[in-house]
Amino acid sequence: MYRSKKRISINNRRRLTADLSEFLSKKKKVRCKALGRFVSLEKLPEVITNRYDAKRRLQAFMVAIDILQHSSSCIAMERRGKQCFELRGCDIEGCVVIVHLREETIHRNRILFFVSCATKKLPSTN
Repeated sequence: MYRSKKRISINNRRRLTADLSEFLSKKKKVRCKALGRFVSLEKLPEVITNRYDAKRRLQAFMVAIDILQHSSSCIAMERRGKQCFELRGCDIEGCVVIVHLREETIHRNRILFFVSCATKKLPSTN
């Protein structure tokens, strides 16, 4: 599991949404090391910001991008007839971040989309 040097953000939702918009204005695609392909970020704002737990997911976004770029392993699965991928990694404090990708066919082109990211605390070892 890849361990990022970044930390999950503690900013509020307004600041996180602004940071997401700024990041997406600079980058439209990010290279996924595990799959050796580019991942499109164009569906991301609609998917994450409309969820009930958007703040928690936006807080993990920058760590998720780092995991996407540097993790070398992923889990492939099929859901609802579409190929999906899951990457897992940790932030600097040991909190697990899960990245979800989905492959869709648009005009005979297979495109990977960054669909979501989520956090999960590691169980304590006490």
